[in-house]
Amino acid sequence: MLPGGWCVNIQKVLVILKPDCGQRGLDNEIVSILEQVGLVVLRKDARCLTEREVLFLYDEHKQTSTFPDLVSYMVSGQSMILVMSGIDAVAKVTRLKGRTGSGKGIRGMYAENFIRNIIHSAETVYETNGEVVMFFPDEDISMNEKKVIFGLSGMTECGKSTAGEYFRRVLRF
Repeated sequence: MLPGGWCVNIQKVLVILKPDCGQRGLDNEIVSILEQVGLVVLRKDARCLTEREVLFLYDEHKQTSTFPDLVSYMVSGQSMILVMSGIDAVAKVTRLKGRTGSGKGIRGMYAENFIRNIIHSAETVYETNGEVVMFFPDEDISMNEKKVIFGLSGMTECGKSTAGEYFRRVLRF
C-alpha cells in the first residue's frame, strides 16, 4: 500500500509486434507509445513465430474462416516479442492497442485490415501469463499470479471438463 491507501498492481504483459509492424518500420514508434504510459521493456526477441506458437495464441479463432490467413501471415515474417512491465500493464496495453476497425488506439491508427493489425497482446492476466511462459519459459510471472481455490461440481455434460481444460491451458493450473 502506498500512503493514502492506494494499492498498485505491477504486472508483466507479453506484446507481439506483428510482421507488418516491422515491415513498415513502426517497431520503435509502437514501443515508444507503450513506454509513454509507464511501461518498461524487460525482455525483447525478434524472430519468426512458429505455427505451434500461433495456434496457441489464437486458439479461440481456429473455427473462423480467416484463421488460415492469420496463421499464414503470422509465420510470414519476423515479429518483435516483448515482455513489458508496469502498473496495470495488461489493461494499459489492451486499452492502447484498441480494436481493429474502431478507429481508436494503435490498431485504429495503423491496422491495414483485421489480420494485419500491427500488435497482439492478451487481454487478461491469466492469458498473458501463459503467453509469457510460452515465449520466455524462464521469466518469473509470480507478480501476476493470484491464488484461487475453487471446486467444480455438477451433472454429466454440464461443462466440468471444458472448464478444467480452460484452467489447464489458459490459466495454467
